[in-house]
Formats: sequence, structure tokens, C-alpha cells
Amino acid sequence: MTHDDLIILGLGTNLGNREANLQKAISLIGNSLLNNIRQSKIYETTALLPANAPPEWDIDYLNMAISGHLAQEISPQQFLNAIKEIEVEMGRNLAAERWSPRIIDIDILVWGELQIDEPNLQIPHKELLTRPFAILPLRELAPDWEWLNN
Repeated sequence: MTHDDLIILGLGTNLGNREANLQKAISLIGNSLLNNIRQSKIYETTALLPANAPPEWDIDYLNMAISGHLAQEISPQQFLNAIKEIEVEMGRNLAAERWSPRIIDIDILVWGELQIDEPNLQIPHKELLTRPFAILPLRELAPDWEWLNN
């Protein structure tokens, strides 16, 4: 099976009504970016934190993946910009400190067989293989997906 233009996004949230946050993000993505959305199960995981993180950052996340195909022809950079707009619309402060709690986090995990390595856009996601909370839901949606750089 080939995934051609199959796009898989990772969604995470650890603030507010986490289940509602995930559903709202899926709805917003489905309204403008992806068609034929499929969803993984939701996984609850501990927060990934840097050394010396404030204790109040240690809030469990709900994580999942969704997959779909482009609803309109846009570049990966335009797609990333649209994702960031959704995050802001949902209340995420993009200027907040890295690793801090967030109402929503949306990452492009994979985009077919596309490989991009730019300062603000890496596809496949650069940390994918070190994050079980991302790879497990991805494998639900694309069990035969293989890391391209192994």
C-alpha cells in the first residue's frame, strides 16, 4: 500500500477540556485542510518536559493522530501556516515558552513520501521516532508506513 498524498497530523492537548479541544481541532482541520479524515484512538501520556521545567507544566496530555488528503492544493508551508492559524484560533499562544502547556498542538507527522528539512518545517516530523505518543497513533492509521531514512 502506498500513502501517496496521505497526510498524518499529530494532535495533543493538556489544558482545558482536552477531549473538546481535540474534537474542535479536527473540525477546524476538516473544514479547510483535509478531506476523508480518519482518527486514531486517544492516548493519555505524561508531559514531555525539559530539565528544570516548572512543576506546573507537568500536566498529562491527550494525544492522537488524524489522517486525510488535501482539501485544496496548497504547499506544505501554506499548510503549516494554516495549522498555526487554527492553533491561534483555539487559544494557543505561539510565543509561549517551548514545552509549556498548551490548549492544542498540531504537528505534521508525515505527508506521503515527502521529505522536507527546513528550519521551520521538517517532514517527516524530526522527533517522530523518539515519541511513542506520536508513532503509536500514526501506526494505527498507516500500519505499513516506513521511516524513509533508515
